[in-house]
Amino acid sequence: MRVHATSRGLDPRRLVAGSDLVLDPDPAHGIDLPDGVLAHDGLDPEVCLQIHDASLATLARCRELVDEALTVDGLCLSWLWELEIEWALATLVYRAEALRRAVERFDVDVLTLAGDDRRSRLLAAAVAAATGLDVVERRDAPPADRPSPPRGSRVRGARQHAVTVVRELGLPSRLRPGSTVFVSYWPLMPLLDRMLADRRLRPAVLLQRPPSGPSRSLRAARRGGWVGAPG
Repeated sequence: MRVHATSRGLDPRRLVAGSDLVLDPDPAHGIDLPDGVLAHDGLDPEVCLQIHDASLATLARCRELVDEALTVDGLCLSWLWELEIEWALATLVYRAEALRRAVERFDVDVLTLAGDDRRSRLLAAAVAAATGLDVVERRDAPPADRPSPPRGSRVRGARQHAVTVVRELGLPSRLRPGSTVFVSYWPLMPLLDRMLADRRLRPAVLLQRPPSGPSRSLRAARRGGWVGAPG
């Protein structure tokens, strides 16, 4: 089974359940990915709730250990970013459990990493160790033998790199009065477009979960602002 960190840059029509598993879908592929290709397809609501509850208990234990060290001038940083930490923790466990279930469901013998994403590599290694599987990395042609990507792909890659750098360095929040923070789930993109078309509304974006398409992000950031990211 090929494990894809994201479906970005892939043709969703060529992905096959049992042969491909996508951990994080491109919002533009939300309704195009075949059933069983997206990792979360194998998780039922009851399991998701169990993971969520477990992540809250784990987060509480972590805060017992680090709150004192992360309190600066009376402000507890681990409390300030509690939601983001819990989301990252729960997402990691969601994907690990989804991958484990896919391995069992499709009777997988080998996990093949399609790409060089470090988190996906660690995740696949953990699941493989628990299930007795081998992990291999797909060896593509050397860079010199690859054709140059089209300009659109290079631009998207540069934008994605810029977003990654901002997230790693951190950026403080900047919200305008009267703004509405918009959580960018892919089915809500038409709603965001309507909000942006109405000059009276001020949608703001989450840098941790930006909307699909740089134009939406920039217009919303100018209109309503943004919720920053820790460095």
